[in-house]
Amino acid sequence: MPGSHGSTLNGMMMPTRCAGTPAVETRHPYAPFPIMPQQGLLSSHRRPPRGSLGGVRAMFSQQPQDLVVVAGQPVTLPCSIPGYHGVVLWIKDGLALGVGRDLSGYPRYSVVGDHSSGEHHLRIQRVELMDDAVFECQAIQAAMRSRPARLTVLALFIRTNGCKCKNDEEENQDEEPDELCVQEQRVERDAERPNYLPHF
Repeated sequence: MPGSHGSTLNGMMMPTRCAGTPAVETRHPYAPFPIMPQQGLLSSHRRPPRGSLGGVRAMFSQQPQDLVVVAGQPVTLPCSIPGYHGVVLWIKDGLALGVGRDLSGYPRYSVVGDHSSGEHHLRIQRVELMDDAVFECQAIQAAMRSRPARLTVLALFIRTNGCKCKNDEEENQDEEPDELCVQEQRVERDAERPNYLPHF
């Protein structure tokens, strides 16, 4: 139509854009809202990467390592996660020792270190043969687990008069020991044990 400034659609006037003029918003006659471009409709939010917490990626600066100790000696298994302030679990042969620093079920065990700095070291007083196990440090909120560390406990025996090694209970007090020897004893374990928590 001469003199018109737009086109018609089903009898309705639709605005048009001439060359050199800015784009104007268009509305479909049957659409209650303006037609928006496809670009920008999808959210850019993504799932945080594994090991991240609050936008900061947590990483182990110290992890437990395989150790061989003599029964009766203390031992410390290190675990440091700087910047992590969530729950940390110590796992022994697939079973959790406790939650956080509460290891009330294991009187000889304690979690030591500066908690605010991410230190969660496992301290074992007077290691016994039952402590011969595989230990792990797990950060629950960050879904992280340390490398498994094997703690091997050796029993201390006393050799008397060149005979076989005897432990302290078998030692005859009338005999004077002439040499100390160390023998390895391992604790028999069940082939299968249920896991207290799923592994990450």
